Amino acid sequence: AGVEKLRQAVAQGKQVETAARALARLAIPLCPLVKEKLEGPAGDARGAAVAALRFGLEPECLPGVLAVAQDRAAPEPQRVAAAEALGTLDDPEARKALQGLAKNAPPAIRAAALLAGTRPGAGRGLVIRLTGLLRDPAPEVRGAAAAALLRAGGEAMVSQLFQLFKEKDPRPGESVAKELGVMKGAASAAMLGKLGECGPVCDNH
Repeated sequence: AGVEKLRQAVAQGKQVETAARALARLAIPLCPLVKEKLEGPAGDARGAAVAALRFGLEPECLPGVLAVAQDRAAPEPQRVAAAEALGTLDDPEARKALQGLAKNAPPAIRAAALLAGTRPGAGRGLVIRLTGLLRDPAPEVRGAAAAALLRAGGEAMVSQLFQLFKEKDPRPGESVAKELGVMKGAASAAMLGKLGECGPVCDNH
């Protein structure tokens, strides 16, 4: 009975984040619940469908999510959600789309695509590219690059994030804090503590 209520909530676009997260944890497919709205007209219903798929995209909904991600007329929050959804599916077309969005899109979408396209332990090649983005003009992109650096390189990358304490914008620190929160090492725990104690990042919260 509880699962059915969660299904109905996602299908109706109600409490989408809570319900979709719960269904994803139960390994219950989300696409059948939202596919019709995803492929429907632009609007709140399509936005709720894309938001649900952030917790697990299945191949049958990939075309619809790609369409939203690449639709320059779509609201920015929908395109951000679409990028995040693409990152949950291990698919060559999804990866290619994320690479394109990370290079050529408004800053918030670039940031979402950059982080969504980074796999844990991705390796030295990606780490080198991400390091260059730590000085990007857009704070969203700097934050995503720092968080992606942690995701790709793990605890060893914490020492590379000293520039965070020079930030005047809180968003990079917030992005990094989220990534640090899922790490389990001593270095990441210490960095998370520093972000919560002092410095320009904290002063802007």
